[in-house]
Order: sequence, then structure tokens, then C-alpha cells
Amino acid sequence: GLHDYHLSAEFESEIKTLSMVEHLNLVRFFGCLESPDEWIIVVEYVHNGTLRDHLHGM
Repeated sequence: GLHDYHLSAEFESEIKTLSMVEHLNLVRFFGCLESPDEWIIVVEYVHNGTLRDHLHGM
């Protein structure tokens, strides 16, 4: 419905804004894809494990 459309547009807008941010300590966002059941967020590949690994002591 309209509420879902608004959330979808807001989410896409936020991803677009994040994709313009470039900083050495931040993972780069490239964009997103929407399918009927999920959102796919495309981000930069980072070597040396996941954020979870680093937060929980690899």
C-alpha cells in the first residue's frame, strides 16, 4: 500500500545518500535492489573477516 511505498522510497533515498559517503573507516554502499520479498543491499567487499568477527573477537 501507500505506507509500504513511502517506506520503500525512504529506504532507497537513504541508500542513495549512503552511497555518496566515502570514508576510510566506513564500508562503501553501492546501492540496493528490491525483489518482492526482500531488499538486497550492495556494499564494498572488505577483507579480513566480517564485522561480527571483529566485534566478537574472531
